[in-house]
Amino acid sequence: MTELGTPKPSDELRELAARRPHLRNHLKKFRQITGEFPILIDEPPFSF
Repeated sequence: MTELGTPKPSDELRELAARRPHLRNHLKKFRQITGEFPILIDEPPFSF
């Protein structure tokens, strides 16, 4: 596991994916490629 992934999606991510088929499809593909689910964050950190 990486520091930005989890073996199972969070409850919030699962709820969002249930309402958005495109997100659900993306998460399935993401898991197939990486073996994990991404961590849902409110705002991405800014780093330039």
